[in-house]
Amino acid sequence: MSFRWKHSRPRRSRSNSHSRRADGHWDYRGRPNLGNTEEQRARKLREQLQQFEPPYSCLALYLSSRLDLLPAEYCRELAMTGIVAQPLSPTAVQRLFANELGNFLDKSFECIDYSPVDCTLTTQSHHARLRTGRLVTLVVVRPEYYALENNLEWTEFLNPKVLDKVVGEFGLEDALRDFTIALRRKTNLCLTRETM
Repeated sequence: MSFRWKHSRPRRSRSNSHSRRADGHWDYRGRPNLGNTEEQRARKLREQLQQFEPPYSCLALYLSSRLDLLPAEYCRELAMTGIVAQPLSPTAVQRLFANELGNFLDKSFECIDYSPVDCTLTTQSHHARLRTGRLVTLVVVRPEYYALENNLEWTEFLNPKVLDKVVGEFGLEDALRDFTIALRRKTNLCLTRETM
C-alpha cells in the first residue's frame, strides 16, 4: 500500500483582496496606501515647478536624475516634465536676432521665418534663407538664460524663496549649484558648436 502525498495550500478568501478606487488607483486592503500619498506629493512638486519659467522645468528634469537625493517616486514623476516651452513672440525673436547679429542680419539673410520649428526649454529654432540661397536653421537661446553668461550663483538666477517653498524640505543647495553650472554649459551655444 502506498501513500499519496498531497500538497495543500490555504484557501483564499472569495472576496477580492484589492479594489479599484474612483480615482483609478488600486486600493489594497489591510495595507496603508503610503505610496499614493508620496506620488501625490511628487506630482504636486512637478506641477509647481512647471508653473514657473522654463528654467524651473529644467530643474525638474535635472532632479529626476538625482536618485541620490530624492525618493524614486519623485524622480519618476519629475522625469515626466515636458521639454517643450511656449514659443517666444515673433517680435521678441526679431529683437533677439537683431541684438545678436546686428548689421550682419540684413546683409546675410534673405528671409527668416519667425514662426519656430522647434521650442525647447532652453532654445528656439527658426528656418532662414541666406542671400546665397542656402537654407539654414537659426537657434536662439531663450532670454531667461542670458543671466547665466555672467557666472551668477543659483541664488541670483533662481528665486530662493520659491525654491525654499517648493523643494526646501530636501536640502538641495549643492544640487542647485551643480544644476546652474550644467545649465550654463547647456545654454552656451558657442560651446555646443565646438563640440559638434
